[in-house]
Amino acid sequence: MILGFGSSQKEISLVGSGDGGLEKALLTLDPNQPQLLYVRIIFGDNKRNKFVFINFIPDAVSGIRKARLLMAKEEALKIIEFRHLEMQVTTKSEMSMEAINAKLAVAGGGSDSGNGDYSSAGSHK
Repeated sequence: MILGFGSSQKEISLVGSGDGGLEKALLTLDPNQPQLLYVRIIFGDNKRNKFVFINFIPDAVSGIRKARLLMAKEEALKIIEFRHLEMQVTTKSEMSMEAINAKLAVAGGGSDSGNGDYSSAGSHK
């Protein structure tokens, strides 16, 4: 699932959801817009489901828009309570599967190698 600001730039709304994994979600992201992602990753040799919440705030975004997204994030987290990992990134390259697998392993993902298949609980349209 991807949440972002609509044309009003004041209210957060659903930008995209569906299947396709992190790779497809990254294709949907606008590199110039702050957005929130909630992604299901199938992690490790045991192929366990792990949920990752990502705050994508590009460096070029104004301070006011960053603040609006962070306020929206707090509201979203009241609904999306379950997550194994939360990340804040400024570029798409920081959201690679390698980076996420490494952070999941450190966050208690177990001793699996992280070489599982990946899917998304909602990535985009």
